Amino acid sequence: MQKVSSLSYFFILLEILIFLNWMKKFTKLHIPIFIQESSLLKFDKALNSFIRANAYDFTKLCKILSKMSFLGRDTTIIVNHILSELERDPSLLTTSAIIKLFHGLCQAQSKTFFPANYKLLDYIQGKIPDLIEEMDSDDLAYLFLLCCRSQFHLNPPSYRLPRSLTMVHDKLRENIEELTEKSVLNIIEGYQDLPLEFHSELLEELKHSAMQTIRYKPADIGSEFLMQFFEMATSFKLLKGRRLNNEEIIIVYKELEHRIINDEYFAPLINVNALAELYMKLGVEYKPLIEKMCERLSMKEGFYDHIVRCVHQAGINISSIVDSYFKNENVMKNFDNQNIMIAFILMSSFGEKYKALTNYFKAKLLEPDVDLTKLIYIINDKELDNPHIREVLLEVFFK
Repeated sequence: MQKVSSLSYFFILLEILIFLNWMKKFTKLHIPIFIQESSLLKFDKALNSFIRANAYDFTKLCKILSKMSFLGRDTTIIVNHILSELERDPSLLTTSAIIKLFHGLCQAQSKTFFPANYKLLDYIQGKIPDLIEEMDSDDLAYLFLLCCRSQFHLNPPSYRLPRSLTMVHDKLRENIEELTEKSVLNIIEGYQDLPLEFHSELLEELKHSAMQTIRYKPADIGSEFLMQFFEMATSFKLLKGRRLNNEEIIIVYKELEHRIINDEYFAPLINVNALAELYMKLGVEYKPLIEKMCERLSMKEGFYDHIVRCVHQAGINISSIVDSYFKNENVMKNFDNQNIMIAFILMSSFGEKYKALTNYFKAKLLEPDVDLTKLIYIINDKELDNPHIREVLLEVFFK
């Protein structure tokens, strides 16, 4: 009987972890989870009872904290238990554990950040100086990102950036030659959450090194990393003085201009489209780059919204390309999101020229069996607005 009871207990412990994994995956994929709050509260209660009974080891507690934080559940019991475990045995806080705990606390998706979380954050950041020499550059760069995301200067108990963050910054500067591409991106992303008064030497050195490579040894920098760096270093989340300036943006554009046609990374047109979207956000003009985008359009690989708008707004006539695209019978037969977006772009960009075509799409949208989620997707995802589009939307929604 004791064996049956022990086995049942084990499976309940396992089911809790499986359920948490399932919940996190569904939430990440934006799949609706139809579970009442009352049921979730019962789950929280069951989990907390197992935690109080010391049913999980320290490693599993870190994982549970990460998943519960991501789901926005109350983590007070878990955090207090972790703190008790660390006070009982400080050796549990290894380099791996400190990163897992930071990661877990930074997973929080809800606005509610429970008081116990601040206490644990403050505790583990205070232990960074003891472990910093044991960490490699990749771990340090990721720890830097997590510390920045924690925004200590905006939160209790001290409302200021800890000395440990400066120590991580300085250690990364010492080992700057060892940094991988991933580490460089983590550091730049971390700076998005830092106030202006924090040291910017590391960021400036990384930007300078990348720009020098782009200028003088462009073959040493891959297109995927170049795009990731460019997007990160021009992000409006970075304070203005820390972003790439217009001169540096043009330098990057000049390099990308040479890659759009033949580089493997830009073979999928969707990556060119991402560049076009970034180009429009930055508002820094460089027509040779747009001409290369137009050249890709003329290869008749397909249509992408940002490229079309980018090229049209630059004053380049693409009517012949658009005409040839819509002569393709498959395009007219496949009434999908991509074709609806293109029709809306044509209305936005070309006005009366494609009136017959836009009337065709309008009629299709007004058919009784049309799924309105297509329109919701377009409206939510695109910044298109003109009288033609408003007319279509009004008629569709009030049909």
